[in-house]
Amino acid sequence: MINKTDLSKFRNGEIIKFLSNVLSILSENGVASLAGLQSDVQQAYEDLMKAYKMERGSKITTSLVNLDKARDGYFVALRVILEQHATYHPEDKSRDKAARLLEIVTRHGIDLHRKSYQEQTAGMDDICELMDASEDNLADLTLLGVEVYYTAMKTTNEEFDAKYLDRNSEYASMPAESLADLRVKAEEMFKKLATHLNAHLILAEDPAPFELLSAEIGTLLQSYYDVIDRRTATDMPDDVTTDTAEELDADYEEAVDA
Repeated sequence: MINKTDLSKFRNGEIIKFLSNVLSILSENGVASLAGLQSDVQQAYEDLMKAYKMERGSKITTSLVNLDKARDGYFVALRVILEQHATYHPEDKSRDKAARLLEIVTRHGIDLHRKSYQEQTAGMDDICELMDASEDNLADLTLLGVEVYYTAMKTTNEEFDAKYLDRNSEYASMPAESLADLRVKAEEMFKKLATHLNAHLILAEDPAPFELLSAEIGTLLQSYYDVIDRRTATDMPDDVTTDTAEELDADYEEAVDA
């Protein structure tokens, strides 16, 4: 019996790979009474894959991912070096300067690099506006040897914001049936398959083939849930970068080759 059918926490790449796995299981077992549903799941999978490839294949999306990783790295480097200066610098004045700069850099949290695209962009804009408002701040960044990290973070954040707007324009020109719409259809199709499979377990004269299918799909589903549980665990170290579904949405990049 398949008791869990919620795929809402799956990233797009994960749900595509999952459907590919399910289709493989159905093909290997070849249960004739599920052939119609298998065809429907296949179509939902192919439609979703096509839209996913279109989105992930965008050069703008690739550039966004690279810029986001870059600004994450510069932010973490800037924060960590200032923390070290504020704690261990041998000169009192330099420790004070580092502490003051660190307060500005972390005004939106030490985990700003983990937040959503929009929140991270706005947070970095605010940090840079406050930092640039004082010549003393810029002089102290140079004095402490972190001006290069600050400038790089500011530049990549500005470039990211421009690319993000470009991608919105690109999305606006895509077909009306979006990736999100096709995903909903795919999720509903899997739930329909699970419902029919569960019904056959109860009503079929020979439930053995359906028991095997149910066990294999149930085990597969649980393995994906386990991946999601590990990804959403809250006890990760501060400096571990974990992109959200909105940010990277490609935990299973091999899905495009499925």
